[in-house]
Amino acid sequence: MAEEGNVGIVRAYLAAIERFDVEVVGRYIDPSIEQVERPNRLYAKGQLRGREELLRDLPRGAQVLRRQSYPIATIFGAGDKVTVETRWEGILNVALGIMQPGDPMVAHICMVFTLRDGRIIRQVNYDCYEPF
Repeated sequence: MAEEGNVGIVRAYLAAIERFDVEVVGRYIDPSIEQVERPNRLYAKGQLRGREELLRDLPRGAQVLRRQSYPIATIFGAGDKVTVETRWEGILNVALGIMQPGDPMVAHICMVFTLRDGRIIRQVNYDCYEPF
């Protein structure tokens, strides 16, 4: 049985991102989406992306990564907010820092989503990468 409500939407969205599925991701994000990535090892100043950038960058991720996963440790929904705690892992296609193709890249992530009318309108990421 499919999970209902905003929690189910966020789960399905993350599953589509794992597959680099631009079409399905596009169904879950609002045209006005704002994705905020707080400063981290990859983006020292953080970054802000809209719908166009999110959909453009997803296939680029498939070039850098052989695969990725977002196993959800904790998910909590209240009203229009959903919070997710996960240990993301991506298997590299390219060398990055001390890492070589085939090595796992790991980040411990908390994401806070805001939804409206069944679509994600805001996503804030707090990504803590392990050394690479």
